[in-house]
Amino acid sequence: VDGIEGPTFPGVLPRSWNFFPDSGSTGYLASLTRSIWSRLSSSGAWKGTAALVVNGEPQRSWPYDESRGTGLFGEVFFSADSKHVAYVVIERGQQFVVVDGQPGKGYQFMAEGYSSEPRAGQMSQMVEFSPDSSHHAYGANDGKKGVVVIDTEVKWRCHKVLRGGALF
Repeated sequence: VDGIEGPTFPGVLPRSWNFFPDSGSTGYLASLTRSIWSRLSSSGAWKGTAALVVNGEPQRSWPYDESRGTGLFGEVFFSADSKHVAYVVIERGQQFVVVDGQPGKGYQFMAEGYSSEPRAGQMSQMVEFSPDSSHHAYGANDGKKGVVVIDTEVKWRCHKVLRGGALF
């Protein structure tokens, strides 16, 4: 950034790199182990470790194992005041939002037009922070109905959650 080379990682997850709204910080999801993209496991599944990276410093790391449906994916979401960050993790077929390092409840995220299989990008534009940065919201599916989650509580149940995210 600005002609200054940052740390080197084996890979950065597509579409995850972003500036914080204050433009003074960057965040992205990166592989910490080369095997995440090289299919080195005996089963042929991708395995490794990935982490949220803020200003070149890895934060909490997560194992990635394609054969178990576990890993980090998608975009990094920032609050307007640049004090909060969110991203999505998949674990054993359940997807959950991590806000400020704290994982929320697991759901089956199925925004309109997506398959029921958890795949990279399913949460695209789904996590939103309020303009005053005090709340976050996202749409999910609990296996029976669509739900709207604000902070950590289900606030509404509905027939289906559509692609496009929450709007404050």
